[in-house]
Amino acid sequence: QDDQLEFLLVRLADGAILATRPTGYWDIGRSHVNRLREEVSWSPDSRLAVHAFQSRYETDRFEVFALGAGNAPAATFDLMKIVAPAVIAQLRSARQDPTDRVPSVDAGKNLTISNAGLLNFTVMMWVPKAGPIDHYDVALQIARGNAGVSARIVSIKKGKEPQ
Repeated sequence: QDDQLEFLLVRLADGAILATRPTGYWDIGRSHVNRLREEVSWSPDSRLAVHAFQSRYETDRFEVFALGAGNAPAATFDLMKIVAPAVIAQLRSARQDPTDRVPSVDAGKNLTISNAGLLNFTVMMWVPKAGPIDHYDVALQIARGNAGVSARIVSIKKGKEPQ
């Protein structure tokens, strides 16, 4: 990642910066960085945002932002810290070796988040360029409270490659 580039979460109404992250992604219309993707999915009420930063083979950053009132910064939670171990456990329970596998979250149009914080997406666990590849459909419940934002896994099941 280029330490001179930043991902900014900005409230358009007043230009307040609610969160910043280093990034290596850029797109100026006719050209863009190769093999990187950065996506944000919003809840319908725009109070929750899910950010995914993809490098060539895996999801490097997967987090949720919960927007509060006023100029308070957005509360954040690292979703990958609960998703990756849970999917690895699924692989192990299916008697598959998780060694060398990396998670890749299918974000963008294939990720949904409701106003109530129900997040649905697919994770591909794979050995880059070599396989094997397994897909898992994951549902998380995002919760907002006085202590910030948290998440818990609601379900994980064997999935199919998203279209």
